[in-house]
Amino acid sequence: MRFTVEPGCGQLSTDSHSGEEVVHVLDGTIEFMVHDARYTMNTGDSLHFNAHQLHS
Repeated sequence: MRFTVEPGCGQLSTDSHSGEEVVHVLDGTIEFMVHDARYTMNTGDSLHFNAHQLHS
């Protein structure tokens, strides 16, 4: 799935579900949370995690 996050949109809803998830930043910067960890991700950064964990 590919989606665009507009600047200043605020926090997306927190979710958990079965499977795994990968986040890859194509352009810009985004702050992503998995469980209690907060990641500041920039262009080219990737994150892989178990989707059972709360994330937003």
